[in-house]
Amino acid sequence: MAMGGDRKQQRHRVRVATVVIDVTDLEQAAAFWSAALDTPLSAGDPAQDRYVSLGQAAGGLRLLLQRVPEPSRDKNAVHLDLETDDPQAEVARLTSLGASRDRPLGHGAFMLQDPAGNRFCVIYPETPDWPQGTKVVAGPTPTRP
Repeated sequence: MAMGGDRKQQRHRVRVATVVIDVTDLEQAAAFWSAALDTPLSAGDPAQDRYVSLGQAAGGLRLLLQRVPEPSRDKNAVHLDLETDDPQAEVARLTSLGASRDRPLGHGAFMLQDPAGNRFCVIYPETPDWPQGTKVVAGPTPTRP
């Protein structure tokens, strides 16, 4: 998509890194997904941690189970994490394409919503093989406060 005017373009890398599934019973979900994908847990303790990872079990994507206090009717229970080496630039690019900011998550990460209202996260790289499989994209240079 072409960007108009004399806006400066900034290049950065991005890729879908993680499929995150919200669950209220992390032990049950970890047992199910581990057996369903025939993959052992790679990080986290389902009895006490907020997150449990099955590593790169979902077709090369990291599958992360996230403990939530209760099921929610106002948000999606499965979301994508987009890894990028420049979260500010990626948020600027995605909002220029129609996404909206939901809230900052700390450590430079953001939650956004696509035009249909589905939430997703923009995060710094967390997976071990970064930057393999990334795309170099150009977007507007983000304005910094």
